[in-house]
Amino acid sequence: MKKVYLAGVSLAIFASTLLSSCDKGISVVDPIASEAPEELARSGEEAKVELAKALVKALQEKEVREFLKAEALQMYDGDYDVLYALVKDKKLASGRTFEQALAKYTTSTEYGQWAESAPLATIFVPTLSKFSPETWNIEAQTPDVVVDNSHLKGKSGKLVAFSADLRQYEVDAKQAPSFPVVVIKENERIIAKSKFDKGARKEATLAEQKSNRAISENNTHSFYFIGDYDYKKSTSKVNARSGYPRPVIDPIYFFNQYKSWYPNEPGNQRDWVYYKIWPKFNDIELVNPFINGGVDYDWSKGELGGFYYTEKLTGFKFVDAGRLQAAADWTEGYLDFHLILSFIDRNGSMQSDLKVFGCSIDQLRDNNGNPIAYDPDVELMPWDLYRYGDEWKLSFSEYDPGGSTTETITTKTTLGGNFEINGGIDIKIVKLGSKFGVSGTIERTETKTITVSQESEKLGDARIQFDYPAIVFPGGYPARFFVGAGSVEVAIEPVVKQADPRPNPYID
Repeated sequence: MKKVYLAGVSLAIFASTLLSSCDKGISVVDPIASEAPEELARSGEEAKVELAKALVKALQEKEVREFLKAEALQMYDGDYDVLYALVKDKKLASGRTFEQALAKYTTSTEYGQWAESAPLATIFVPTLSKFSPETWNIEAQTPDVVVDNSHLKGKSGKLVAFSADLRQYEVDAKQAPSFPVVVIKENERIIAKSKFDKGARKEATLAEQKSNRAISENNTHSFYFIGDYDYKKSTSKVNARSGYPRPVIDPIYFFNQYKSWYPNEPGNQRDWVYYKIWPKFNDIELVNPFINGGVDYDWSKGELGGFYYTEKLTGFKFVDAGRLQAAADWTEGYLDFHLILSFIDRNGSMQSDLKVFGCSIDQLRDNNGNPIAYDPDVELMPWDLYRYGDEWKLSFSEYDPGGSTTETITTKTTLGGNFEINGGIDIKIVKLGSKFGVSGTIERTETKTITVSQESEKLGDARIQFDYPAIVFPGGYPARFFVGAGSVEVAIEPVVKQADPRPNPYID
């Protein structure tokens, strides 16, 4: 029965398209006619088109415009998004619910199932040249409605829009219109998990696996921020070369100052930060009676300071303006990036974790459109050389929701044997010497297949090694150390979690 309904509505819309095309003298793409009914039902595109047609009429009412503007300005997910499933039962000034206001303008008998058929259908209020959520003049500006269909966007570069009289026309997917519109799209920051068809679902994507703290629910779905990330968390526009990158600069600066005296001596920044190891300090005159009871400290070994420091992604920059612009669509609002952190543990098991962050395109470029470094401030984990070896793999993508596909990730690492394990109630693992010391090593390579969104744009991969510098000092000024990752360059560095009580050398 549902297939008959879907095909019938597709035919009706196709007829409407032909009439509209004749009126305007242009060729208009049907947003759903080229897709199979089963695919339409699964993706919710049918419901989104019906929602768009009802919304564009309802927006002729001032109180609907007031409601939508107020909801968008709440930035529930950190962007100007209004998730229909979560607001449909909210009341307007007249006492009607938002769903009731839309129902007045639809011929569909299934408007009550829109939130179930398209649980992530979102009304986005974009920032355009003469229209934005903040400047929306309720009295004078009545927007049209655009449907962001990823299938059409990739195939024709065009999107379908509706005017108040239900005329259908096209807008460019890359070039923002000069007149007011709102967009019906899939939410890029929230996922919905059905309460009923768990057994029939395909394998969960990594984003679904790593999203476990529900933020809301209705009768049919539970909703989650992707990766359980707090999208309202404030992040700032930071040029990675301006000022001290992080408070941890102090111990690194201290280490680099004295390492410069002995550039050929083994030792690296992370050994110093995490383990307080640099054997050369044992050969330098240390005079401080308040350290270790006046006895020279043994700087050739140490325990992991994972309680005091952790790695963070602190630098993210596109390699050129062209690739930055290619990643941005005006219908998306803030850009959403996914980072898959892959590593191999000491038992040979490969693990992959998901980290997410978002920012506006203006936070990634200067006033001339040239890429600049942005600080995502995303915590990864402490670098435990004993458990995870000397290498991590970071895979970056610009996330867009859609169907699922598989991605194969291969990573490798080298594990050293220079660790002394002291048993007892509290097991202590003490690292002996810089990096791998004089011990033997074991190299491991593992491959893993994960499920991801097929609409996401792959940006590239980066291999980060333990002995890479975190901070460099060109011209004596601190700057982050960037590593290439395809379309982007990235920097990670250890940052302070809490005060480190371990001693520093006092050098006479």
